[in-house]
Amino acid sequence: MKENLNNIFERATSALTMFHSQVNDLHALLEYNKDVGALLEYNKDVGASLDVMRRLLESEMEYLNGLIKLRKIDKIIIHCSDTPENVDVTAADIDKWHKERGFKGIYQGKVYHIGYHHFIRKNGEIELGRPIEIAGEHCKGHNAHSIGICIEGGRDKDGKIKDTRTLQQKQALYWLVTNLVVEYGLEILKYSEKMFEARFANIYGHNELNPNKECPCFDVGKEFRE
Repeated sequence: MKENLNNIFERATSALTMFHSQVNDLHALLEYNKDVGALLEYNKDVGASLDVMRRLLESEMEYLNGLIKLRKIDKIIIHCSDTPENVDVTAADIDKWHKERGFKGIYQGKVYHIGYHHFIRKNGEIELGRPIEIAGEHCKGHNAHSIGICIEGGRDKDGKIKDTRTLQQKQALYWLVTNLVVEYGLEILKYSEKMFEARFANIYGHNELNPNKECPCFDVGKEFRE
């Protein structure tokens, strides 16, 4: 009987020892998993930080590339869409028409067909055309170093040439030209803070540079240079 009790005691002691060993192994495993989890979180944070840095570097490179590609601008050329005053036209419409004519400019992987850099709606809204960083397709022989601005309209309801500009368009055009002149360092003939009174040297109508053209259907020289 005593021997049986001793055997039972030994087996119980052995089982208890094994149990403690397993508990210790379990604790070690939990600690290991905790460390691995922390490591994974760390790696996730590092990965996120690296991704942010990569995006910042890419953005910076895009900006620098834009500066490198920035064209020398020596004139601004004004156009009209050559459409009746009672017909609504947008920059998207011009882009479609110019695509049909085979116009194409690419900047930072995006394709632009519209040949102008800005388009001014009848309500005075200024819509963007192709980026100024790339040459336009709006005035043969002058595209490389110019900015093209197009104004919606240019003909009356019967299709006859007419200065159809609204007051909003006149104000938007003056504001846009003034800002571009300052931004690109073009010559200012007369400085004034009053609307329509400043005068600039290098602002032209399409018809001044191409006698076969009638647009923009108003006297740009008289309005901006004289």
